[in-house]
Amino acid sequence: MMLRRLANGGDVEALKRLVDILEPLKRYRRHGLGTYTTYSPYTRVVDTARPDASVARQFRKIVEIYLAGNSPEILPDIRNFLEQLENNPDALQSTIRQSPILEEIRPVSALVSQLSQSGLQALEYLESGARPSQQWVRDQQTIIGQGEAPTAEVEIMIIPAIEQLVSAAARE
Repeated sequence: MMLRRLANGGDVEALKRLVDILEPLKRYRRHGLGTYTTYSPYTRVVDTARPDASVARQFRKIVEIYLAGNSPEILPDIRNFLEQLENNPDALQSTIRQSPILEEIRPVSALVSQLSQSGLQALEYLESGARPSQQWVRDQQTIIGQGEAPTAEVEIMIIPAIEQLVSAAARE
């Protein structure tokens, strides 16, 4: 219901896809970033993000299983999930135009897309058995570091899985 209100008639699916991997900042860090009172409305994406992003948790689990070598058949699921997130900013653009309150998540969406690209590239290295350059590894670590910085008072919860993929590719 709240996502529909935020989307203001726009594409709720793209917004939901993003919100499903976000969590509000923890340990009261959110309150240090803004001024909140008892009259503050809950009308932002951070207010719709759940404190336990189950979609992100499930993604981390399947990445761990894949990297353990136990189930190579789940690779298409990982790739499909990352491709959807990689293309999500395009789907989200019209929704953001219709609902200005969503403007604050534009950088989060772009960062999630970059992280997804990192994950997809890491999968390519893992599949081919090729070893990435040190520069590529540093570039991915920079993107991961950017994702760890709080933006729009949310945390991107797929970062640990992307980090695992990049680390595994670097070890190949």
